[in-house]
Amino acid sequence: MALGRTKNVNGDGPRSDSDTDFNDSPALPDKGITVVPPIAFSPVGPNIYRSGHPFKVNFQFLEKLQIRTIIYLAEEDYPPENIAWCATNDVMFYQYRLQHVRSPEPANDPVAMEAALKIIKDFCNHPILLHSNKGKHRVGVLIGCMRKVLQGWDWDTIEHEYNMFAGDKGELDLRFMEAFQPTDAALLNVSGWEKEMTSKSYPLNSEWLTSE
Repeated sequence: MALGRTKNVNGDGPRSDSDTDFNDSPALPDKGITVVPPIAFSPVGPNIYRSGHPFKVNFQFLEKLQIRTIIYLAEEDYPPENIAWCATNDVMFYQYRLQHVRSPEPANDPVAMEAALKIIKDFCNHPILLHSNKGKHRVGVLIGCMRKVLQGWDWDTIEHEYNMFAGDKGELDLRFMEAFQPTDAALLNVSGWEKEMTSKSYPLNSEWLTSE
């Protein structure tokens, strides 16, 4: 069986106090549900998804999506069981150690954003899951930058989407997204990307919510 590949892009950084306990995976509810999406899960575009941190109980759902790549935006190390799942399912894993939204300094890194956008831009990496711990701020910034750079969305719509998930606690994030301009040549020519992405169909339907 092929092994999943992992990339810890930003190396070891300072650890922040987190209210997420990775040793306590949520239990599967006994209500006849056979697959459980991660917290704050939502489609972003064809074969592009966002969420909070997935746990073991969510692995079957991700397998049904045939996830090929995961981008994780957080300081905390990825749990060993998630690393093992990536290896078993040949999922490419990238981590960018962005600071928690409550950190006193701005949490966003333009170099990390550009690197993540290049991964998203390559359709060979799809289906792809983009996630932070709660699926609100850090992943919201990445989605906002994607909307701006790769899809050419207007600013009011980008801001509205960010606030739908993050609420009103992201003033620094919004400033960062509004000012963000990529410098990498790979992101300066995105002609045809939006058209190709929107020509694809969503794989989600009612059959994904039941086991075979």
